[in-house]
Parts: sequence; structure tokens; C-alpha cells
Amino acid sequence: MPRCSFALVASLALVLLAAPAARADFGFGAVQGTWEVTVTPQPVSGRPTPLPFRALFGFHFGGTLSETDGGIHPGSRVAFFPELGLLSAGDGLGAWTRKGHRRAALTFFKVLFAEQEQIGYLRVRGEVTLSPDRKRFSGDALSDFILGPGLESGDLFFSGPVRLDGRRLGVVPTTP
Repeated sequence: MPRCSFALVASLALVLLAAPAARADFGFGAVQGTWEVTVTPQPVSGRPTPLPFRALFGFHFGGTLSETDGGIHPGSRVAFFPELGLLSAGDGLGAWTRKGHRRAALTFFKVLFAEQEQIGYLRVRGEVTLSPDRKRFSGDALSDFILGPGLESGDLFFSGPVRLDGRRLGVVPTTP
């Protein structure tokens, strides 16, 4: 077999062998995509439990994550903690990674405001597990309220558990 043909066959074999691993991480069946998520705050001793709310998560190719929600967002004025005043937050930006068969870890951050002044960050970190048909996920996360000028230099003010239940969104057909 000529040298260039052998190299071509060897390269093609490597690509075909690597393809299933790539599909497992970033293919259509993985967590990548847009999800409608119900966020259910869990009870924490001594604190009122916020009501469940809806969010949109975008798990992007390459491991980035975007989030927006109806709980704490740029237009909100919520009183989770009376001592902090009325809170709002920017949309969430973060990262995700595959953690095994149908599992992913995620972390995202939101800039936290009280009375239009930045007071810190909201960090959400957790894991989700996809259903066998990959159309739903469920998991648990922690919502950390970090007060101060930076993520590294801020102080953890509060950490509370939340439940995440997601449903994959797809293309909605247009009608003629």
C-alpha cells in the first residue's frame, strides 16, 4: 500500500473511532441545547422558602452555559433577605461539563444588585441527570449569595439548595 494511502486510512480510522466520544460530549443526545427549567428552592432552617420559578438554560457547544429566569433577574425587586433590601441580578453566565453517562455538572454566575448598586454575586453550582430519552433532566444545586466586590474576595452570605427539573426545547414549526 502506498505511504499516502496508508496515512489516509489511518487518519480516517482515528476520526471514526473518536466520533462516538465526541457525540457523547456534544452531540444532539447530550445536554447541549435549550431547556425550560423549573427551579424549586428547598427549605432552609430560619429562612422563608421562595416560591418555585421558571428559567431558561442554554448549554452551548464547548461547555459554556447561559441562563435567565423569572426568580431574580434584571427587572426583579425581590426581598429574599430583609437585611439586604430589594434584590435584582443580571442574567447568568457559566460553564458545564460532562460527568458520566447522561450526567452534567454546571456552574453559573449572576451579578447581584440591591437598590441598583452591585453588592456581590449569585453562584449556582450543581449536577443534573438526563432521562434515558434525553428530553428531560433533574438534579440538585446550591445557590450561593456572595457579598463583596469579587467572586474570590467576597464573603459567602448564604447558601441554599434548589431542585432543577428541565425539559428540552426544540424548534417550533411555522405554519404557512
